[in-house]
Amino acid sequence: MKTTLNNHIPAFNIYLAKERHNQSKQSIFRDYINEYQSECSKCITEEDEDKIIEYINKRVIKNKLTKYKREHLFDAFDAFYNGYLGKEYKILKIIHLFQINKTPIILTKEEIKLIFSLTLNVRHKCFFMLLYYCGAKPSQILHLELRHIHPHKKTIELYDKNNKFVRNLQISDEIIQLIKECKDLYEPNDFLFNWKDDVLFNKRSMEVAFKQIIKLSKIDKKATLQTLRHSFAIHLLEKCIDVKYVMKTLGLTTKRSEDIYLYHLNEKKIDIIKTLGD
Repeated sequence: MKTTLNNHIPAFNIYLAKERHNQSKQSIFRDYINEYQSECSKCITEEDEDKIIEYINKRVIKNKLTKYKREHLFDAFDAFYNGYLGKEYKILKIIHLFQINKTPIILTKEEIKLIFSLTLNVRHKCFFMLLYYCGAKPSQILHLELRHIHPHKKTIELYDKNNKFVRNLQISDEIIQLIKECKDLYEPNDFLFNWKDDVLFNKRSMEVAFKQIIKLSKIDKKATLQTLRHSFAIHLLEKCIDVKYVMKTLGLTTKRSEDIYLYHLNEKKIDIIKTLGD
């Protein structure tokens, strides 16, 4: 006979009270665990960690839970299994799954080429190509100073908006030529993307320009400037470039970022396998 949550409610309530959870939160926690109980294949106190993670992942996707509700869902399972039962489950894996459910939108290489070919404005094209081929953040490219561009070495130095050095990057001959055209056409002073009177382009204006190109290209994806950066990472991974190198190139250091890209790549492989199977 399966042990139900009812057998544990009194003791679980005492645990929650000791942890100083208010009555409202105690009720929310019990409701989440009780809903899960109906799907348990085993006794609720003996459920496998992987089954719990799978359930939470599906629940987040199906109900499109907000960040607030996701946190409550996670806290409920953490409190019941790790706190009350002392299971020491690696619930941190669930946190990664919450983030992974928001995998970035990725453009294909063909879509990237189409975007570049349709961008006739030299400044916009240069900006978009630098974002993609450098795997950089928009703010880093907006704050690219002319003195940090080295055409002979084919490198640029990236700095953040606080003028803190980020990393050196190699650039192609095509980008070098575009930079030269930008300088000749717009005659910037200190920054490559000066607007006028030393005022920088803002991210919003570039975002609007990018959305116009996406619309013109008829690409049915909610792509943003950040999409170029994410697409660059995935395209490197597809070429079997080591994930550690990709993270370093993009200036990423967290395990969560690595998990997101690897998850997206694995999902794509699964789709390909399914297609071949069909």
